[in-house]
Amino acid sequence: MSEIAYNQSCRLLAISNNNTRLYRLKKDDLLKICNHYGVEIRKNPNGPSRTTATKNVLESRIIEHRDKMYEQDPESVVSPYNTDSESRRIEMLRLIREVISEYSFCFTNQSFLGCYAAKFNTQRIRRESKINLAIILVLLNRVDNDNDFRGHPARVANTEIFDIYFSDDFEHRNAYYEEIKLKVTSILNKTQNYNEEQRRRLDEQNKNIQLKNDTGKTLFIYWYYKRQDNPQFSECKLLRGSVLPGKTYGINYSNDDTRIITTTRECGYNTYYMDLNHNMVSDNLVTEKDPTTNLLVINGEIPKMHQWMEAALKCDYLLKELKRLGIEKYDNFEAIIDMHQDIVIPQHSERDKDCAGIPSVFTNVT
Repeated sequence: MSEIAYNQSCRLLAISNNNTRLYRLKKDDLLKICNHYGVEIRKNPNGPSRTTATKNVLESRIIEHRDKMYEQDPESVVSPYNTDSESRRIEMLRLIREVISEYSFCFTNQSFLGCYAAKFNTQRIRRESKINLAIILVLLNRVDNDNDFRGHPARVANTEIFDIYFSDDFEHRNAYYEEIKLKVTSILNKTQNYNEEQRRRLDEQNKNIQLKNDTGKTLFIYWYYKRQDNPQFSECKLLRGSVLPGKTYGINYSNDDTRIITTTRECGYNTYYMDLNHNMVSDNLVTEKDPTTNLLVINGEIPKMHQWMEAALKCDYLLKELKRLGIEKYDNFEAIIDMHQDIVIPQHSERDKDCAGIPSVFTNVT
């Protein structure tokens, strides 16, 4: 191959392979690119040995040489000879958009998941141009500091990038690698802390109580918030299902002011506290549970007065029904009828009848 043809092949390799493609090339091809740029290829430039450097070293030297070429280009955004501020801004926005797209800069310091962090692996970062490293660092700084960015390139000023690019602290590429690694770690930690805090809050909101029925009767469960102005009109809501004797019923709640009522009868899905009085077995705050086991044992009995009221109203109803069926015609039952007439049933309401399980104005009412 003639020298002209060789030089032409070296030039084509350099043009057709950007920084991200260099690692795919064979060492001979990297040597050709070095030849095109005039980059040192020896392992020890100052020594007598003519042993060529490794692929990684050659790749790094090519990338560093391209950075210098970019700085010397009078039309680049970092060139002091480029005085066209409008064109510089247009070019900078193009570079920022490419970085945003390449690294998926749509995350915040609360949503920096592993799939985003993986894009900032060491090998990938090392193949970026120096100007791109400065842009990446600026964007990561904004995310880490929770500044308003949200992937909008117009919100990133040229001066922010230049302050880093021309800083003595970032004269060498290794400084970028270390700082980007620190920023990625910082944002990851903030995301993890945020997620842990969210999980903790969710656990606090979704508190649990285990209701155990030790009454020997089937219980129905209502929950409510107690009205301070008129407790009897506190609105109570029925929980789905019932609790059989000896069984446990789990309830999730978020407010420690929640109260749990157990009753022996289902009194509608939405009702007032006063309508549950006659069938109420217990009324407890959720915080009255055992803090270790979350268990609240219901072992209360139905008040004796309610039991007697229910029994008396049922007996009264049965005798009235017998009268309606004509029992008074039979002399054998005359003594029973006379005794019933002498019994005075205390004043009671239609709700009392309904709770006792006998017909009332509420019967068959939806």
